[in-house]
Amino acid sequence: MWSASNTSPTGGPAVLNLPLPAGGHLACRVHGTGPRTVLLLHGFPEAAWVWDAVAAQVVAAVPGVRCVAPNLRGYPGSTAPAGG
Repeated sequence: MWSASNTSPTGGPAVLNLPLPAGGHLACRVHGTGPRTVLLLHGFPEAAWVWDAVAAQVVAAVPGVRCVAPNLRGYPGSTAPAGG
């Protein structure tokens, strides 16, 4: 897991790996550091970056929130499921 203090040195989203129970990981883009989490899931063929503008607006408008947008399994930075 990651802590609420992880941020990007460039001011953009932090990119962190969330370990999966069965092995592997999801690469997650994290905006904000609040204790409440908003989970943003992408669809095909997009990746987690499509949520960057929305996540930045949510974090700015709602105090105490962080937005997490994972790249789903098999997408850039995340591990692929066994067999493809």
